[in-house]
Amino acid sequence: MSTIFRLILLMQFVNARNQKSGHQYRTKIRVIDAKRADSGTYTLVARNSNGTDKADVKVTVLDVPGAPEGPLRVDNVTKSGVSLSWKPPKDDGGSEISHYVVEKMDAETMRWVPVGECQQPHIKADNLIEGHDYTFRVRAVNKQGESAPLATSQPITAKDPFGRPEKPGTPQVTDWDKNRVDLEWTPPKKDGGAPIKAYIIEKRPRFGTWEKAAEVGPDDCKASVPDLTEGEEYEFRVIAVNKGGPGEPSDASAPVVAKARYVAPSFDKSLLQDQTVHAGKKIKFQLPIEASPRPTVTWTVNGKVLEAGPRVDLQLFGGQLSLEIPFSVRSDEGRYNLTITNELGSCTASANVTVLDRPSKPEGPLEISGIHKEGCSLRWGTPKDDGGSPILHYVIEKMDLSRGTWSDAGMSTTLTHDITRLIHKKEYLFRVKAVNAIGESEPLEAAKSIVAKNECDEPQAPGKPSIDDWDKDHVDLSWTPPPHDGGAPVTGYIIQKKEKGSPYWVTAAHVPTNTCKATVPELTEGQEYEFRVIAVNKAGQSEPSEASDKVTARARNVPPRIITPLQDLPKWRL
Repeated sequence: MSTIFRLILLMQFVNARNQKSGHQYRTKIRVIDAKRADSGTYTLVARNSNGTDKADVKVTVLDVPGAPEGPLRVDNVTKSGVSLSWKPPKDDGGSEISHYVVEKMDAETMRWVPVGECQQPHIKADNLIEGHDYTFRVRAVNKQGESAPLATSQPITAKDPFGRPEKPGTPQVTDWDKNRVDLEWTPPKKDGGAPIKAYIIEKRPRFGTWEKAAEVGPDDCKASVPDLTEGEEYEFRVIAVNKGGPGEPSDASAPVVAKARYVAPSFDKSLLQDQTVHAGKKIKFQLPIEASPRPTVTWTVNGKVLEAGPRVDLQLFGGQLSLEIPFSVRSDEGRYNLTITNELGSCTASANVTVLDRPSKPEGPLEISGIHKEGCSLRWGTPKDDGGSPILHYVIEKMDLSRGTWSDAGMSTTLTHDITRLIHKKEYLFRVKAVNAIGESEPLEAAKSIVAKNECDEPQAPGKPSIDDWDKDHVDLSWTPPPHDGGAPVTGYIIQKKEKGSPYWVTAAHVPTNTCKATVPELTEGQEYEFRVIAVNKAGQSEPSEASDKVTARARNVPPRIITPLQDLPKWRL
């Protein structure tokens, strides 16, 4: 219930008493724990049946002011200070605002410290630390005390409203001499919010540190850097400057040597020396050159221009020229010629490079001839490439296909080799490798395998010889030919004899033609003999035939002859 409403109720009670007694009454109002809201004009109304009366009284409750009206504005932010402003409180607490108290809090320390006091609703806060975040608050003050604070809605970073410029473009060398270099560059893409007021040019000698070399104004993005040491190699960079300070340095220029700009090409030709390397090893030429302007460099190998690529690295950097092939192959061998040229002239030199490697495989085909049951003959061609080292010999290998492994079959210093000690009727494959001082080539392999056998087989054994006739010194024989001639015609027969009591068969006669009969001469009269026949073709001799029947060398047709004279017969007793 409001204070005025309570007062009206109390006055109505007083009027009622007055009607009954006619007496004078006193009334009072008391507000406990008064507040600023209780300030105002209080009206007392007295009313009875005889009439009404009223009176006004003004009540003022004094208090601290209300908080200043927001927002607390932050303007003109720099790396060291800001401007703060606000509005006076809506309620001055019944007493005039004497001043304002302003404080700041650094986010790193989290402590409120005074900024200052002011009578007007604005102040400049100085002595901020660049890059730190700050919160500000302000209180109004009257005779009763300080109001509640009005604070900024979010932290403010102490920094200039503009940044430092970005890095300029990489400086390009436009001219040079033995004691100066002229440079050009492009301005920064962003100036940081403030105009560029100067450019600082820095130089760095090779193996040195960056140092200031020149400074120019903001209008021309070019400069001449003086006082260089002749023959020294330099790099240059540029720094843009605005009122925020120097920005980030540009990327360094390409190295440049302080020397006369126009020089005909030259280099020490003795540095281009012959090389011998093993395949897979590095081929490298590196030599300093002098030439200005930058020359055109041409490498040729055996008259063919050598281009940079995955296998070949060609460089010209800072007066150093190089050619490098990290992993050489045989085809890299040849005469290397270097020519460097500019508008003032040219210089050339050459050197031989030998790349040693294993030879290429022997030239095919691997010919196989003269096949027989114990061996054959091989022939092949010289490798197209000896690997840069003379062929020492050839290694020949054989494979018994029933085993499936390669084994040694000999060595040859010529392009032929006779294979021996093969196993009859086994199937073989052959290969040959060329060998030089570096190693063995890949093998040349025969196109197909061979079977170790004669071109034709020996004939089968002839039939059992028959005794057609005989005499005291010879026997006439006949037989049937072998059932199979082994693939080659029978060219003759061998007749063997064996005397009674002897274990040995000996040759008794040769039949030089394919005739299945013969006379065996020079027999010993009265001696008993057996005979057998062996067939012959170009593959060799057959197994012997079955032995003939036994026959004694004696005359077949003999007239009667009494060997001893007749004598008287003995007397027999009956």
